[in-house]
Amino acid sequence: MSYFQVDEGALKAMHEFLSDQGLAPWVRVEIQFTGCCDATLGLAADKAREGDFSEEHGGVTMVMDPEVYRTVGGVSVAHADEANRQGFVVKSERPLNEWAGFAPVGIVVR
Repeated sequence: MSYFQVDEGALKAMHEFLSDQGLAPWVRVEIQFTGCCDATLGLAADKAREGDFSEEHGGVTMVMDPEVYRTVGGVSVAHADEANRQGFVVKSERPLNEWAGFAPVGIVVR
């Protein structure tokens, strides 16, 4: 069973961003709240924690809390690089809302 699907463009962009920031190649899929809209899936530079689901994709280890997985199911990550739409497009088997996957996100660094 695979928890994540990550396309080549997303992997390349993740490697570039994490390398530029001097960060290890770990990316967490998480539920984020922006304050203006419904919750959305987002990405954060974060290593695995005890109990997390994790998979290696092209040199990047993707991680997700089991509760997030139970809520959204499997996750796909693509990369958009268009004039008015740039960033990571994160979609799931069970979208959090009607706008899920519409707006690209960046990788949060904490």
